[in-house]
Amino acid sequence: MDLNVPSDQNNLTKPGIDHVLAAKTAQQFALHWETSGDVAIAHTERWIDREAIKAFRSALQFDVDRLIVPPGVGDRPLWTLNEVGKTIGQFHSFAFAANLRISFAGI
Repeated sequence: MDLNVPSDQNNLTKPGIDHVLAAKTAQQFALHWETSGDVAIAHTERWIDREAIKAFRSALQFDVDRLIVPPGVGDRPLWTLNEVGKTIGQFHSFAFAANLRISFAGI
């Protein structure tokens, strides 16, 4: 990630990471990371800077919460509230929620 690219700076400011905190986090990551196949593992349990640990974990949680779409009460159509609708739509609640949230994000 190049911190001089505006899109990367924008991605870091969404979870509340400023330029200084991003540099601290990058330094800790560079000291303790390793790869397992194609996946980079941060090993935050080895990091010394507590502020960098908190920032990295909160940014990771921010992205996870943004990417995983849990179905809510208002995401299912009204016809799924009765017994027949519950039976037919029991495995479709995620699809209803994802469709609704992705459509609103696109607008």
